[in-house]
Amino acid sequence: MNFAIMYDILAEIALLSESLQSRRMTIAYTDKLIRRCIIFILNLKEKPGTECLEAGVASKEVKFYGATLIKNIKISAINPQQLLTSVTNNLKRRLFTTMSSNEAKSMSGSVYTNSKQEEYDTLLKELKVLERDQWPSEKPPRFGEIELERLCYTFKLTASKIKNGYHDYLEDNSRVSKQFNILFNCIKLIPCSSAECERGLSQMNLIIFPTRNRIAILHSGMLSHTSLADYRNIGQLMTRERAKHKKNK
Repeated sequence: MNFAIMYDILAEIALLSESLQSRRMTIAYTDKLIRRCIIFILNLKEKPGTECLEAGVASKEVKFYGATLIKNIKISAINPQQLLTSVTNNLKRRLFTTMSSNEAKSMSGSVYTNSKQEEYDTLLKELKVLERDQWPSEKPPRFGEIELERLCYTFKLTASKIKNGYHDYLEDNSRVSKQFNILFNCIKLIPCSSAECERGLSQMNLIIFPTRNRIAILHSGMLSHTSLADYRNIGQLMTRERAKHKKNK
């Protein structure tokens, strides 16, 4: 039963992890996926997963695919309720937040923590106005303008220049103006997971290894950037990096 409950939990977390590795992932959708995963795992308390049901049948019949099961008193059974609660609590701690983990530990349950939670809920509400699947079927006039102005204030952008682009985007979501795209790019800078960092480290390991370890940091950085960036921007990127290097000299 220990392996069965762990399999059901890890299968769901694996789906979540795979989804979060996408470069098109947004904060609002990431939050939605993590909360969905939490609900599924909590539901395992009442309705066991397929592997747990199969293990329960095998335990009653004392047979698993024709093999006789033998009880081992040295292996203690996992408390499934406690395990599921622990997993969901850890997933909740990994939700996006506007405060550091150290602050969360030291200020747990305080008014400060509650205010930070409100900040997070507000930011999430603001980001949702840019998500097409979060829009109501009938959008009222000036839909999302207040949230758009707050986002522009957060990222130090001029709201008056972006509003027209936002209205065009509401009418036809395939049209993204140059000014409105600036706001989109700012939001993309907020990491949804550590996947992009892991990609960078993987590329660095492909570039520098024991038999090729004399590459300068400047050149290895440029190579890792070009491997991760769009090929159309490689020339511009290398020119910019060279200019920075000359300026620092």
